[in-house]
Amino acid sequence: MNKNQPIFIISNEPWGDIWYSKQHYANELSKKGYTVFFVNAPSSWKFKDLFSFSIEQKKIKENLTVLEYRNFLPVRIIPSLIMRINDYINYYKFNRVFQIQESLMWSFDPLRFIYKPLSKNIIYHIADPYMSIDATKKFHPILEKKASKLVCTSPHYFNYFKKKGYTNILQIPHAISEEEYKIDLNEVSQIKKNYGKFILFVGTLNDDVDFSLIEKITKNINVNFILLGKDNEEKSIRKRVNFNGNLHYLGVVHAQKLKNYIAASEVCITVYKFNLDKGVGSRSPLKILNYLVQKKPIVTSIDSEIIELENKVIFKINNKEDFIYLLKEILEGNKKIDTESINNFLSKRTYPIFINNILGSSF
Repeated sequence: MNKNQPIFIISNEPWGDIWYSKQHYANELSKKGYTVFFVNAPSSWKFKDLFSFSIEQKKIKENLTVLEYRNFLPVRIIPSLIMRINDYINYYKFNRVFQIQESLMWSFDPLRFIYKPLSKNIIYHIADPYMSIDATKKFHPILEKKASKLVCTSPHYFNYFKKKGYTNILQIPHAISEEEYKIDLNEVSQIKKNYGKFILFVGTLNDDVDFSLIEKITKNINVNFILLGKDNEEKSIRKRVNFNGNLHYLGVVHAQKLKNYIAASEVCITVYKFNLDKGVGSRSPLKILNYLVQKKPIVTSIDSEIIELENKVIFKINNKEDFIYLLKEILEGNKKIDTESINNFLSKRTYPIFINNILGSSF
């Protein structure tokens, strides 16, 4: 692909402190010299949006600009029809400002620019189980059929599309940025001074999280437990968990500072419900890669999809009692990890490699 062709990253998560796959890909593509426009989802509709035809541009760094625009009509009214109208009007807005005919639309969002994509060249990057989520499963097939290439982070997603007969499909797992290796030693030291030995969970605190497991850990293990991530405003963690003195919710930490907390921790965990769907709707946790970079033992309640590191550094547990027992073993120094296997694994999980694989054909 020609680096003069602009790439529009369509994201359902805004540019900000929390980074998911879409923010990382935008950043890494810009570092490789591509001109990247990160397209935020419109905020809640207001009457004045009927008269808004502008696109706000905020330059983040060289080759990377965040775009803000407004929907012409509120989607909540007759969604299928309104989404179609908005897509055509938004296409017109973008076409006035940018040369989009020769661009690439790299979409992580199954609900925008599906009826009128910004380009005939479309990558649909499936990093979440849209095909099984109520809010997206009706619209998801529209973009999937128009895509030049489907990219799936999970083998579950890949198998789903393969069974549907698609051939323009790649299974590209989550990657790790070289920036994750560069920690601030002074900040790491300060975190250790503030919290001592601690267990760490990084992730969005949504309904998939097992809050009873969090509470059980804090009651049975006498070390600090730090939670980092976005909380649910309606179902705050402080309403779901009885806070013991060793549980600390620190909110959202900028994506590029998370590594310092991980480096300061003793053990990192995922605390999702043990009975989460193991099929097409299963999770593919990105944060496990961040844990691995800092060579931390990982205890998880769900499939990490990293078979080669199971029981070497990633330990999958199926019940609360064994989960707590293993945490105690690790904290007491009774569980060693295989750092050589971690290094071999991470050397193959880089953004430059995956970007070349994705863009290496068909564009």
